[in-house]
Amino acid sequence: MNDTEHRSATVMADLSGTIVHFNADAERLFGHPAHEAIGATLDLIVPAEHQQAHWAGFHRAMRTAHADLEGNPVNLPVVCHDSQIRVFPGVFGVLRDPYGNAQGAVATYAAAHEGAQPFTPVTVPAQQVRPGAG
Repeated sequence: MNDTEHRSATVMADLSGTIVHFNADAERLFGHPAHEAIGATLDLIVPAEHQQAHWAGFHRAMRTAHADLEGNPVNLPVVCHDSQIRVFPGVFGVLRDPYGNAQGAVATYAAAHEGAQPFTPVTVPAQQVRPGAG
């Protein structure tokens, strides 16, 4: 595995879908500088053809503190800084306060894999699963 395959991009958004955290690995994998991503909406990385469904699901998740995709690794399409859409294995979670109320969302992504189809389950070769993962 090369160094890029060990990267874990983390993107966090507040209740409105505004990006509040975009780590250095997100910059490296997606190409967007953090200073441009932070303060932008998630439309920055969600492809236009998926935005309507994304926002419907996002707002439902923020209302109910539950998301259908939560915790399930899925291949997610991302608009990169060069305007290309690439598919990255990712997992989504709802950030909750101690009372279970949604406070925002987080997604983590790994390096893109050639041929991965959007919204399909991530299949991980056994040698890549770390002890205690999953």
